Amino acid sequence: DTDGDGYAPSGDDCDDQDPTTYPGAPELADGVDNDCDGIIDEGTPAYDDDGDGWPEQAGDCDDTNIDIYPSAPELADWVDNDCDGEVDEGTEHRDDDGDGYSELGGDCNDGDATVSPAVLESVGNGIDDNCDGVAE
Repeated sequence: DTDGDGYAPSGDDCDDQDPTTYPGAPELADGVDNDCDGIIDEGTPAYDDDGDGWPEQAGDCDDTNIDIYPSAPELADWVDNDCDGEVDEGTEHRDDDGDGYSELGGDCNDGDATVSPAVLESVGNGIDDNCDGVAE
């Protein structure tokens, strides 16, 4: 036991030159298999728990879900899939124009804040301003 950690190579010490590495040692986010179990950094923010290629340390905001990671496609599921702090942007769940209505909430043009179920119809402009299905 050259490193003084209480374990020798014959006692399963996988690195007898490092006193923080021995069977049962706490795993550290240091790129080393501290506990000699063959897995590096497990249980730390540096380990990719869900196998999506992104650990928490690299920006995975839910490392228990393989479908959530930075640059993941945003889905209409009420979840921030791409870890950008926004939920469902670009989907029918999101109020993209900020008028208080999403496509699922009845907004017939979620790219124009002047069009929503709450807007009064402007007669003669040829636009369905209030999303009632009729352009007056």
